[in-house]
Amino acid sequence: MCGIAGYSGWSGNDPLDRMIRVIAHRGPDGQGQARHGGIGLAACRLSIVDLEGGHQPRSSEDGSLWIAFNGEIYNHAEIAEQLRVKGHRFQSRCDTETVLRAFAEWGPACLERFNGMFAFAIHDRKRDRLFLARDRIGIKPLYVWERGGRLLFGSEIKAILEADAVSRTVRRDKILPYLRNRYVPGPDTLLEGIRSVPPAHAGWFENGRLTLRPYWRLPEEPASQAGAARYQEEFERRFETAVRLRLMSDRPVGTFLSGGLDSGLILAAIAREARAGHPTFSIGFGDRWDESSRAAETAAALAAPHHTLRCEAADLEQIPRLIWNLDQPMGDAIILPMFLLAREASKQVKVVLTGEGGDEVLGGYLFHQVLFWTLRLRRRTPGLLTRIAPAVIRRLPAECLSRGFRYPAGLGESGKRKLLDYLELTRRNDPAAWNLHLRSLFDAQQLQALCEPALAPAEGAAAGEPGINSIEGILRLQYRDWLPDNLLLRLDRMTMAVGIEGRVPFLDHRLVEHLAACPTTLKLTAWRDKIAARRLAARWLPRRVVRRPKQTFYVPLERYAQSAAWRELIGTTLTEQRVRRRGYFRWEAVRMLLAHSSTDDFLSLKRVFALAILEWWHMIFIDREILPA
Repeated sequence: MCGIAGYSGWSGNDPLDRMIRVIAHRGPDGQGQARHGGIGLAACRLSIVDLEGGHQPRSSEDGSLWIAFNGEIYNHAEIAEQLRVKGHRFQSRCDTETVLRAFAEWGPACLERFNGMFAFAIHDRKRDRLFLARDRIGIKPLYVWERGGRLLFGSEIKAILEADAVSRTVRRDKILPYLRNRYVPGPDTLLEGIRSVPPAHAGWFENGRLTLRPYWRLPEEPASQAGAARYQEEFERRFETAVRLRLMSDRPVGTFLSGGLDSGLILAAIAREARAGHPTFSIGFGDRWDESSRAAETAAALAAPHHTLRCEAADLEQIPRLIWNLDQPMGDAIILPMFLLAREASKQVKVVLTGEGGDEVLGGYLFHQVLFWTLRLRRRTPGLLTRIAPAVIRRLPAECLSRGFRYPAGLGESGKRKLLDYLELTRRNDPAAWNLHLRSLFDAQQLQALCEPALAPAEGAAAGEPGINSIEGILRLQYRDWLPDNLLLRLDRMTMAVGIEGRVPFLDHRLVEHLAACPTTLKLTAWRDKIAARRLAARWLPRRVVRRPKQTFYVPLERYAQSAAWRELIGTTLTEQRVRRRGYFRWEAVRMLLAHSSTDDFLSLKRVFALAILEWWHMIFIDREILPA
């Protein structure tokens, strides 16, 4: 695991040293640089495999190819054997050498052979061109900036910003997508001219132009119900293989363990590998929704040493540092416990396996179940959605609705309005728009009230995605930006901030391909989610663990909102002076939102947090008045 940076077509003030130094936290075990002509490569290394032999950048034996590589190729030993048969003589055990030799042998087609997470650059010195590639799911990040025949690239945006030629100009048209999603959907970023290489894309920068093309796509249609038992068996085989491959390391390995099914299955698979003493880590909040005791119970059942950490309101002081690590605003409070958990784990291990991706590939979120039922009811009894249910909900107090809500904070009047707006939206046959509404913090009406005229959206609901008309289509949408620009971005940044590597077995591309082709009934039905995983858990995990009701990992903002740390976090950013100077939002609307956030209104607290994060990001990256160490 590393951080990489570089350029092509560059002359004048050389930014390479600054670019790699600013992301040195990603690779604390060594740095290297290589320049030739107008092309430069740099890497900082976190040593995981072949601790002494993996220095970067690395060259081919004849010096014609040079590579800067970030990630892990889990099947690199198998590929190395194929290359040895073809006459290659290896000088190390590291996957970076395998990738370079595979590229020399097969060219860009080598990407089809890799099972892993990666982002890399290869300089072809003979033809004076640069090749860039990113893994299929977007687990590892890669950003680019190009202008006037010049290219910059880096594992993090802050590396690109070190070049004098790059301006810190905000993309105002990306503010609304951030507010709707609490992250900035790729490939664009919030900064002018900087974009991400999309997942499963690769290409050459030559003759002053970067040309990227996809090299992988998900299977288009799931199978019929016929043969479900065979699909279940293959799921189990691929999942077990995915976990086993991700135990490859010359450094200590642990697991982030919640009280849920996904990380529990990962730990069970590790136990089947007879990995004694495999440490696990969980975090809690000291309330009735704290699932750390469940995690401890799972760890004890599988004889794994367990470590529990508590997230407190005072930890909010870490938020500015986390925004610096994230590069982009991410208005989800889960970034805080994830960072604290990674920091605690880094005291004992250098690699952690996590359950990220399990809900996405198996339809495990509450909004998946809501969408499933919406599609069913719209086909069978549309009047229930558009007439009967709204009439009943209007008459119910918000407190009654909150009792059926899975979070400890109240749904509140804003949540009630959001539910009514959703039911109205279902009059349109647009499941992608329903999905966006369920995940969005602000709807179009709220954004109209909040934003200054130059930023406010056109009236009406946000557009969805044409052609999406099934729950399978919704699951596929998650690979476009929800995974790479939200869930996986925060995992990468929060683990790399403390110099450890996060691995995600559920997003092994072979497992993802299989689940995309599986019958929907192995993912979710009207009353159950993650069917295939639950069937496996029934054999691998204790009954009491399997039968636990699903519990959402929840950061208790309503409790933190009473603390001095929260008042400092919000009071520093959402002042009248700052809001008016920034020019995005109407101060009166922000003031009203702040007033509502003193209650236990679930959505109001999240909205305030998202606005504060956006302002902190501006203070750090645009105004540069706060520069966390």
